[in-house]
Amino acid sequence: MKTKKIVAMVMTLLMLITMLPSLVFASAPQGELDGKLRLKGTAEVGSTLSANYKKVTPEGISDDYVSFQWSRKTGEELTEVGTESTYTVAEEDLGSVIVLEITGLEDMGITGSLTAESKTVAAAGEGVEESEADEEEEIKEETEEEIIEEEIIEEPSDIEEGSQPGEAEIGLGEEIPSESDDSEPLTYSAQAMAAEDGSEVVDFGSVEDGSAQAKYVVVRNTGTGALNFEPLSPDYFMVQDIEGTLEPGEEVTLWIQPREGLSSGTYENTITYTSEEGAEASFLASVTVEAADTPQITADTQALTFADLTEGYTEVSEGQKVQITNQGTQDVTFVLPQSTYFDVSAENGNLTAAAGGTAVFTVMPKLGLAAGEYSEELAFQSQDAQITVTASVRVQETAPEQEEPQESSVTADAAGLTFGTVEEGYETAPAAQTVTLTNNGTGTVALAQPSGENFQIGELSAKELAVQETATFTVQPKTGLSAGSYEDTIYIYDTEGNILTSLTAQLQVEAAEEPVYSLSAEPETLDFGSMEEGYAQAPSAQTVTITNDGTGTLNLIQPESEFFAIGALSDLVLEPGETAVFTVQPKKNLEESEYLEMLQINSTEDAYGIVNAYFNVTSAANALISVEKPSEITGLPYGTEKSVKGLKLPAAVVIVTQEGSQKASVTWDVSGCAYDPSSTQAQNFAVKGKVTLPADVENPNGVSLITSVRVSVQGRPAKIASADDNTITGISSNGQYTTDTKITFTAVGAGMDNSDPSEGDTRYIPLNWSVANTNSWQQAPYTATFRMSRAGTYTLSVAYNEQEYDGSKWVNTGATDTKSVTFTVANGSGTVTATPVPTGTAQSRNAVQTGDNTNIVPFVILLVAAVVCVAGIVIYR
Repeated sequence: MKTKKIVAMVMTLLMLITMLPSLVFASAPQGELDGKLRLKGTAEVGSTLSANYKKVTPEGISDDYVSFQWSRKTGEELTEVGTESTYTVAEEDLGSVIVLEITGLEDMGITGSLTAESKTVAAAGEGVEESEADEEEEIKEETEEEIIEEEIIEEPSDIEEGSQPGEAEIGLGEEIPSESDDSEPLTYSAQAMAAEDGSEVVDFGSVEDGSAQAKYVVVRNTGTGALNFEPLSPDYFMVQDIEGTLEPGEEVTLWIQPREGLSSGTYENTITYTSEEGAEASFLASVTVEAADTPQITADTQALTFADLTEGYTEVSEGQKVQITNQGTQDVTFVLPQSTYFDVSAENGNLTAAAGGTAVFTVMPKLGLAAGEYSEELAFQSQDAQITVTASVRVQETAPEQEEPQESSVTADAAGLTFGTVEEGYETAPAAQTVTLTNNGTGTVALAQPSGENFQIGELSAKELAVQETATFTVQPKTGLSAGSYEDTIYIYDTEGNILTSLTAQLQVEAAEEPVYSLSAEPETLDFGSMEEGYAQAPSAQTVTITNDGTGTLNLIQPESEFFAIGALSDLVLEPGETAVFTVQPKKNLEESEYLEMLQINSTEDAYGIVNAYFNVTSAANALISVEKPSEITGLPYGTEKSVKGLKLPAAVVIVTQEGSQKASVTWDVSGCAYDPSSTQAQNFAVKGKVTLPADVENPNGVSLITSVRVSVQGRPAKIASADDNTITGISSNGQYTTDTKITFTAVGAGMDNSDPSEGDTRYIPLNWSVANTNSWQQAPYTATFRMSRAGTYTLSVAYNEQEYDGSKWVNTGATDTKSVTFTVANGSGTVTATPVPTGTAQSRNAVQTGDNTNIVPFVILLVAAVVCVAGIVIYR
């Protein structure tokens, strides 16, 4: 019996010993990540996102137990953007979703991973707080659970025999309500009116096709019965149907808009909403459609054939370009084609071709295509126009240790041939043009004879081309073509039917018309200015251009003048569109007077043009000879005001005239000079000015009145930080604390507030701090929190590194500084525990903190007492 008691005592003792770890030490989080990870922050540019562990298990998870992977999700594509515990949303994230994946640190006892996604990233100030979105989602989930619970109805246990589920039993004393014979009959009527002015007419006025904005009408139930309206579809307008029941007195606002695709003209519809009850509400809609300019776009090629690729390729050496020309009068903005096999991008990001301009796009096969042949039509389209280009590429299977396959690459020396304009009925076609083909590939190419629909294609000079060999053929429009525009795409094939390259040929055939005789003269006015009487040299001759604006040939007559010397016409016979020139110059030795003469250029076909020539001869005056340049202005201090006064610009400059030197006022273009008052660098620049001549000075020789002055402004002096300004805040010198106190301090380095440094500026950056151990900072904020476990007097020391800005970054100079604070710690009310690791990367080797600060002294005392009691009982027995 005694042995059994001893065994029982020993078992009790072992049980108490096994309970010791759970009583003394608080458990740290252990196990696999589970639950729902969410984000904190706002999904907008400039906001900072972090992890929200509220719904994550095991409890107690924090940033210390996991690693981070931030990614940008665009469509199905994920791009890694960071591995820090937080992520600041950038401009390139706009329109994407930010994804956070956390993975447990196995050395901390955590395994598994969780993922969270943000809302779509919005512009700054337009995002939704992630915590608010999560709260709304939680409320929605809780509400749905409550609704589900409320919908659970307890089924009755006793159902009388013969009854069916869902049937209701009517009591003998209940009566079925019936409509009173004395009630008034219901009336059904409705009214429609324009929401804009209350009238029964909705007038869209004159619009271009597809550009009309929607207008609105109001339909009101003016009867006493509910109305249910039928759908309708007018001929020329799109209208919104009335859905649901319109109760008496209710009204609904509906949109109406002209249909797209209407040709030019005026359209009217009487639109009637009809209810199932027979009520009608009508109004009149009208619109006048004007023809919109139809964009005219052409591409420099209709087919893009890429060199063969080998399966597993990791890059495409070069893309091919498509140049689209806008021949219309309105700008055209394109939408990038959506392609399965090719990447399409706009040159310089420009998707708009201005009227008469071009837009250039680059096409490249996508990476990762499997072996096979790929051909796809790429539609470059705008709102009103579209042009299609076929892109083709072949991906060959990987063939290790085989010779590199020969590539076919044939180019033409011209992408397009233009044969100008001919008149309908022409008997002789425009001269043939020659195209040269070059084999730029790596193997011999066998060519097939090209052909054209409206153009005659000459025989190839060679049908088989070795590498770098050439072949030629001619292209000439066919005769007898009727009026119209002709454009053929001439494809160059090999004998296997593969497209090697292509080019276009264009011809315009105009309908024959009766000749129109018309000519114009440019410029219409020749102003030779003024010169003093007795001038030695007449003003320079000016050129007049005569243009045949008609459709018939003109025979010009040489013009003549009394006061002006007229040069000979460069050509007396002008075909339509051709020009001729002649010169006009005032004659010498004209007396003081104003000379205004109308010069008429005639033709034998009675077409003529008129040019007005003007020349003023004045009496002799004080003439300007030159403008002296002001002296350079130097030594202006940094930050000088950008103004005439600040830059010390002179109010007048010296001018030299026939009567000597004198001063003239000058207006300085300060705003147009290169000086930047905010720049910290030394600046040397020029300020231009315009001279205003005194009333008695003239400038008959056209001396430039523009002058300039050089100005020098000194740069900003360097900001030198003083080590005396290094401080430690948040902890008092000779302060009194206890072992229960968490002490938080901040290291403030001199010059750390310099947000706009210049070359030569210095600062002190906090490096590390120490009390018992040395702890380092890797980045701001330079703050730490600690608690001392024993009473005593301590010294907190912070080391600073001096850095100098080299113009692009801060560089350590090698100089350091240390600041210290002495403080006293007394015993607190609790039991001394290990000092927690402060914020930052510690170099000490303290035990890992669990975060549980429970006072374990009472538990230890109870445990010791229990052990003593058990031991006493054993000895006593």
